[in-house]
Amino acid sequence: MQSSSAASWRPKRLCALALMVAFLNPTASLRARAPTVRLGHWNVLYKALDDPFGRAALLTAIDATAEEQPLDFFAVVEAAGDSKAGAFPAWTSDSRTLSGADGLTPITTVSGYETLALFYNASRWNVTYTRGHFFDPGRPWLLAHFERRGPAAASLWVVAVHLPHFLDTQTSPGLILADALRAASAATGLPTTHVVLAGDWNEFEWEDNPCWQPFYPKDCREQAKRRMAALWSGYFAGGARDIVTNHTVTCCTKWAPADRHSTSYEEWRFEYDHIFATAALSSVAPPLLIPYEYPGTRAPCADAACTGEDPPENTTAAHQGSWHRGWIVELAMV
Repeated sequence: MQSSSAASWRPKRLCALALMVAFLNPTASLRARAPTVRLGHWNVLYKALDDPFGRAALLTAIDATAEEQPLDFFAVVEAAGDSKAGAFPAWTSDSRTLSGADGLTPITTVSGYETLALFYNASRWNVTYTRGHFFDPGRPWLLAHFERRGPAAASLWVVAVHLPHFLDTQTSPGLILADALRAASAATGLPTTHVVLAGDWNEFEWEDNPCWQPFYPKDCREQAKRRMAALWSGYFAGGARDIVTNHTVTCCTKWAPADRHSTSYEEWRFEYDHIFATAALSSVAPPLLIPYEYPGTRAPCADAACTGEDPPENTTAAHQGSWHRGWIVELAMV
């Protein structure tokens, strides 16, 4: 049995240890007290929303992720299908996370055939500014500012994006986003200190693009970097970084009958999906691919997110699932 004197010293020792940790690592101590943000994004693929099994698989994955730990924000790229059931917001009605009195609240922008949606937790956050437009018609971006409710007040900008493919556009997406942030800050009088940018960046942030010949120019990565420089080097002056796992392939799972063997080169090779954050936001947990069961496979997938170039048992899936994989991140507002 431990003596009473030894027991009385335990709280003092623990307190001294906590003070030592705070002294040696003040950033860790600050993170522990800072407000946190849990944010996800997913290009769900409009065609998957038109397949009842594809739609159900997406909603199951999103709801399971939110039930594990509530979300503050969730960006959905290609948020509307072509069918009545897949239209926005009709398909969200079967989700506990994306609809109902306790569900997240959507902000949307529409460009051509695409709806881009940013859901937020209205019980925790108040939206004070929104602006949506496009890089090219059919490839939208959405910018919003939020203030955290309650005693842990905080200010956060969230940007959801779907960039054009590098070969399909002559625009400079970085300049468009930099101008949008600059205009938003001027309109609100608020600094863009805490900023998260999430979505499908296509080849503009594909760090391992091999610049396949003859499809791409040989210096495609350098050209893409120059066309993003107004944002990363200019506006943020190097103060924003990708917080998902480097070199993670997130596209394209072409397992459905309509997709499989639809191109002449290997499709499961693209690092398109990313979440960037400014230096005032610090990761408090490793980024995670959203667990997902691709619909209509013959056997279970080999990993939680159903990644891989070929479906289980190399058998075409019976239903249409998403090509992309989504991310979940948790950040401290330091």
